[in-house]
Amino acid sequence: METTLHTESSRSRNEMDLVNQKLLELEAKMVTLESSKSFTDTFSPQNIDSDKEELPGDNSSSRKSLVQITNLSTKDIATNIKDSNTVLHSGDFPTTSQAEKLIEIFFDKIHPIIPILHPVSTIPKLLASMKTSPEPQLYGVILCSLRFANKIFQEEEIAKYYNYCKTKIISSFIGLSSIEELQTMTLLAFDLFGKSNNPETWSVISMISSGAIHLNLTKENKYTGSKYCKKQDSKYFSIKNLNTTKDPTTWLDEESRRNLFWEIYILDKLSSLSNSFPFKIPENEISCSLPLRLEFWISGNIDGMEGPIKNLQKRNLFIKNNEVVFGEIYDSNCFLIEVMHILGEIHSFMRHPLDVHSENDVFEWQIKFDKLEQKISSWRKTIPSNFLDLLDNDNCLFKNTFTIKDVIFHALYHTMIIRLNSTPGFPYFNSEYFSPSELARYKCLDSAFHIIKLSRHFPLMFNNMGSEVYEMCGPQYAFAVWVCARLIFVNAVNNHTDIPLELDYLISLLSKMGITWEGSLRYANILKFLKDEELCAKKSGSNFYGGTKNLQECYSDSDNEDLNDGVKGHSKNVRIISDMRLNAYSLDVLLYNKIEKFKQNDDEAVSESNENDFMDMFEWFKLPVANLVNNANT
Repeated sequence: METTLHTESSRSRNEMDLVNQKLLELEAKMVTLESSKSFTDTFSPQNIDSDKEELPGDNSSSRKSLVQITNLSTKDIATNIKDSNTVLHSGDFPTTSQAEKLIEIFFDKIHPIIPILHPVSTIPKLLASMKTSPEPQLYGVILCSLRFANKIFQEEEIAKYYNYCKTKIISSFIGLSSIEELQTMTLLAFDLFGKSNNPETWSVISMISSGAIHLNLTKENKYTGSKYCKKQDSKYFSIKNLNTTKDPTTWLDEESRRNLFWEIYILDKLSSLSNSFPFKIPENEISCSLPLRLEFWISGNIDGMEGPIKNLQKRNLFIKNNEVVFGEIYDSNCFLIEVMHILGEIHSFMRHPLDVHSENDVFEWQIKFDKLEQKISSWRKTIPSNFLDLLDNDNCLFKNTFTIKDVIFHALYHTMIIRLNSTPGFPYFNSEYFSPSELARYKCLDSAFHIIKLSRHFPLMFNNMGSEVYEMCGPQYAFAVWVCARLIFVNAVNNHTDIPLELDYLISLLSKMGITWEGSLRYANILKFLKDEELCAKKSGSNFYGGTKNLQECYSDSDNEDLNDGVKGHSKNVRIISDMRLNAYSLDVLLYNKIEKFKQNDDEAVSESNENDFMDMFEWFKLPVANLVNNANT
């Protein structure tokens, strides 16, 4: 940011210097003219356009240029300089025709994944702004679309346009003072999440989460012209937040804000799930209703639906038992948000330290676990039967076209089941009170195979689009596939069986998505590294799971005797991937150097005794759970 600000400041100083230079030249010419006896005659209306008389020492073209400069105001000069500067830097930004193609790509490939810009109202505004001053969202649209623009631009052009748009967004819209700026920064956050869930991504997602609260998007602020919403009384006392944005004036504007907020909410949840941090948006801050079907919002037409909407618009994150919801009003986008809400509760529950050797602690943990299972069961009763059939049988019984949101909803629902049941299904420690649950393990595997089964049907569901359809599912789906693949690998480790063929399929799937989404490729590389290491172990005649005596001596674990029998004695890399306490980012950090070295030497596996790895960080992650309970601050 400091580099960006310095660059922009230098550019501004150069512009001002140029303005000052032009003014000095103009002043010098004015002095020359004033000293001339023919000054008055020269600039009389009769002689300005005359070719008979010329200024002393000037030719006709010079005189015309001088008259042109003389008639410009300081503001006009500054504008001209800005325009000339734009021409000089025009190579950093796509041409009008190129930008039009990128806008088309955005609403074709990005919008179905993260629908925060209303197509009907936004596209004309973006196109018109290219002739004057670009709208903030235009930079975000181009930024996200460039990953699909390989057939239009060279790699150098893509990198140049991307860096320019990213720099412009960070330097100009980081203040988040308007809905448009928040939309733009949200597109940047989404793009960064697709690249890698790293500290830069966390920072931007934290900013847009705070921006959503600051702009009051978390609250249900009904527009005054609503025909179906009751007036809110203000008899309750509470400290009020200053509303810095104008209230929505139409239902379309209100629904647009809802869609923006809930997409930020989903990014916040997924980012925290990947790095074990707490969420940025507190649940108690949210009173915003869930969005209606996306087709209502896109068309802007809810005629004839006011009655059902009036009765059902109160559906929010606080789910009630036996609540009946009609599929005509809500779609998978709404139910996905509810899944993310429950997944967030599971994440918060799993973040709490547990002493597996304390009977009372384990008993309390089991009670909370059962409550979460009951909540999922109650929620399932509130969704339409066709969506329930999609989750249980992978059937697509929809009247309308199967959408990307349906795919993400299905995948993240089963990710939620895996996240809840992976700890009791694949515990890392031996404990007389916390024994492995076969039922939990079955639920994990069942959900993993649901994700695999539906993924094989994609080409048919999306009119035989082939592998391109996987790229259109976005980083949210890539995260779910990663969770599924890791679960299958961990199951093979615990059962001491060969890695199943399904893992090869998932690695291939993540690699296909990795062509467009770099974060997916990182997931694929982790799994491919472990898969290739298994092949190398087989070639050398060693046991991939058990390791050799020398390997065991080179790495000793302080809690080795306390490990679950399923993972005890495994090689270091296998134990890293098998520890369900470690999240995706942790695994990436711990294995990154080894993966890079493995790529450089495909014929030989990385030595387990490599002293240049992240041994210290690995040891930190291996703190016994009991120690964490005794020292909660740590």
